[in-house]
Amino acid sequence: MTAADVAVGRRLADELVVHVRAAGADGARLVDPDLGGDASLCSQSQLAGLLCLLGEAEDVALARRLVVDVERRQGPDGGFPSVYNRPLQGAAWHDLAELGAAAPGLLQCWRRGVVEARTVLERAAAHCRAHKQLPGVFRKNDDSAGVDVLNGDAYAAACFAALYEITREPALLAEVAEVADHLATHLGAHGEDEWVYSVDGKAAVVGGFSVAYQATVVGLGSWWAGGVPDEVEWRAALARAARRAAGSLERGDRDDEWATWVPDWSVVPEICWLAAVEGVPAPSVAAVVEEALSDAGRTPVPGREGRTALKTPVRVAANCAASLVLLRTRPDLRLEPLTGVVDAERYLSRHADDASRPGTTRWAYTLVEDGAVEVELPNRVRVRLDRDAGAWAHGGRAQEQSTLLWEHSLGFLPTLEHDGRSEYVDAVLESYDAFVRTPAGADLLASMTSLDHSVAVRLRALCTLACQRRAVGRPQPAAVERLVRHAVAWARQPGRIAGNNHGMMLAAALAHAHLLWPHVVSPSVVAEATRRLREIIGGAFDEAGVCRENTPAYQAFYLRFARTLVAFVDDVGSVGEVADLGAFLTAVVDAGEATLRVMVRPDRTFAPVGDSGAERADVDPARGVVVSEESGAYYRNEADWHVVARCGSSSHVHKHMDDTAVSLWVAGDDLILDGGLHNYDWRDPVTVAVKSQRGHSGLVFPRFDDLYPGAVHRPGVSRVRSELQVVRGGDVDTLVCSSSIDDVHRVRRVVEVTGGALRVMDSFESPTDVAVQRFLLPASAEVTVGEGEVGVRSDHAWLHLRFDPRRSVARWTGATDEGHRGWVSRSWGSAEPCHMVDIAPVDGETVMWASVTFGARTDG
Repeated sequence: MTAADVAVGRRLADELVVHVRAAGADGARLVDPDLGGDASLCSQSQLAGLLCLLGEAEDVALARRLVVDVERRQGPDGGFPSVYNRPLQGAAWHDLAELGAAAPGLLQCWRRGVVEARTVLERAAAHCRAHKQLPGVFRKNDDSAGVDVLNGDAYAAACFAALYEITREPALLAEVAEVADHLATHLGAHGEDEWVYSVDGKAAVVGGFSVAYQATVVGLGSWWAGGVPDEVEWRAALARAARRAAGSLERGDRDDEWATWVPDWSVVPEICWLAAVEGVPAPSVAAVVEEALSDAGRTPVPGREGRTALKTPVRVAANCAASLVLLRTRPDLRLEPLTGVVDAERYLSRHADDASRPGTTRWAYTLVEDGAVEVELPNRVRVRLDRDAGAWAHGGRAQEQSTLLWEHSLGFLPTLEHDGRSEYVDAVLESYDAFVRTPAGADLLASMTSLDHSVAVRLRALCTLACQRRAVGRPQPAAVERLVRHAVAWARQPGRIAGNNHGMMLAAALAHAHLLWPHVVSPSVVAEATRRLREIIGGAFDEAGVCRENTPAYQAFYLRFARTLVAFVDDVGSVGEVADLGAFLTAVVDAGEATLRVMVRPDRTFAPVGDSGAERADVDPARGVVVSEESGAYYRNEADWHVVARCGSSSHVHKHMDDTAVSLWVAGDDLILDGGLHNYDWRDPVTVAVKSQRGHSGLVFPRFDDLYPGAVHRPGVSRVRSELQVVRGGDVDTLVCSSSIDDVHRVRRVVEVTGGALRVMDSFESPTDVAVQRFLLPASAEVTVGEGEVGVRSDHAWLHLRFDPRRSVARWTGATDEGHRGWVSRSWGSAEPCHMVDIAPVDGETVMWASVTFGARTDG
């Protein structure tokens, strides 16, 4: 401080210290003669802060005694009970202004060794958090429920900023940034460069503009501005607001009539003085204090009817003391690099995403000319990584949407980092960061159908990369945090966290990113992500424990993902509200795994239902029956055979054109097939074949064979209506499948499932078309077709299909002319021929029967 500041500070201290009384053996208390009792805890803390700013040993000793008394009398909820402008009747009245105005002084006390100040600030921050209404919005006092008093938000941020210097808890800094973002958004909303006093839930003005209140926000906001990210442009907002306040001071404008606690700004020059912090010309410190302590300034101002005094000489002097501390100090709001809850090595070994963890999901790559890298993506498409930002804007490649998803996920970077290619990783990061900020980049990202999945993997990859660098002490480029901010800004927009597995991955990625960049991923973002995780994972399963995404492979994915979240929560403890997820997720996993074990076939492979191949499962199979009429699913798992039937769904996600379809596995061999999953490129003819009616053994109208599921199954406008009813009776299960397209073409299938046999009775209605019974049979087996029968002999099993011998049979095997017919996919990207057998009805008849017997071969 300057000599003039010290002189002013000493005068203020002298004005106040004469009103200090002993409070117990080690405490001291500030009293206010005009109140006839104690001054406020806020005023007492402000005096303590001034004494520690002055810094003489006797000053600090007295400050400690004052703070000891504040700590003892602080409310049980962390609030400071108001004594000025307080209702004379009723319970204690609290206002965040009391805490925020005291925070800078309490921080100054802590700096001078008054350890009790930390406890007071910790309680104050907890009180503010308890009054949080929305991100950056806090209930200022007992009279403002449902109203956003803007200066109250700034006061809350002061508490968080003061405590952050002490604890270095990143979540506190995130709260400060949220307040700044919120206030910057509101500046000028109702008047040029003005903050109104308060708005309601619809942002309509409740209390108008006030010079004193604007100066309060400017002064506090400048004090904690060091903790606000650059992109909020908080400094620019403060400068505009300060100039607006200074203009009113120069012109002598009066405040709006509504400003009831101060009839006019001239009553509180010590507060308006705060507008000077942004370089706006203002009276000298000495001049302002002289005015505040003049006879006019000392004149008490009564409160509203039924309230205590609004202003007294003690309160004015304490406010001047607080303003001096606020103007001459700043909290240390530097973010420690990669401040996280978990150790980097521990994170890498336990929580790195499989899509970006080196050694778990290795991204194959080769070095090409000019030192560039060509990466093989998980969909088996190879792409060249270029250090030119413009090279990211291309299209027209195989599996375009899947390729974009994985390329723009940056999931390959941890593998390159692991292999010592850090310089190349830095170059790719810089080029991609430059690209996403161009119009071409924005357009390309907007065209991606799985951008949420891509952003989720990108965030997890950046978390992994950051921990890799931290573990070896290698710096990371600024592009990493910029890309995190870009991803989080996109993810925070309404509707981004969708109610499916993509949304689940995105919400979890935000929780992970919070560990490493808590100033970017704030507690409120984590709270919203946690809420969505509960909704998504809880809602992913119907009452029968069947995943609504129409495939056992995705049921396994949800459960596997939920298990990793449980481990994450157990390991890192409380991150925002993430800690509350553990027990909830464990219950979901237990129920879902019991159902999944019945879905898994006896050889521990998935039935290729919906978007699923016949991959091996990570759970042991169990005998039993799973029925979900809600999701249109039936699974029966016996010792050496397994039946699946589908008709209906509770969501369109990963749904195929498989209503009325039945598949059969016997003794290790597929005998009646389901199409499986080839890839997600709807332009690929094999993909269309296996996902359309051509990829399923059902009762179908051939005219719809070319329809891709996405053209039929859409939320709210599905052309298909289907349902499944199941009656269980001893060893026999009776399935009734009903389905229609456009409410015109209808089919009904009744299937009796029993040991060693399926009995099928089908019927259809259509004004124009005839339905057929379709069976997909393995090309690897010996298949014979005769009158009224089809025989199948595989390596380990047999099947005999009988039907009316008058009916005609059509057969295709791996055909590519006039549309792909007779194809299935057992694993990603594979295409295997099969026999597609269509059995037509007798002319003029609309009812068909079929009998299937099956068993394991005993002839070796």
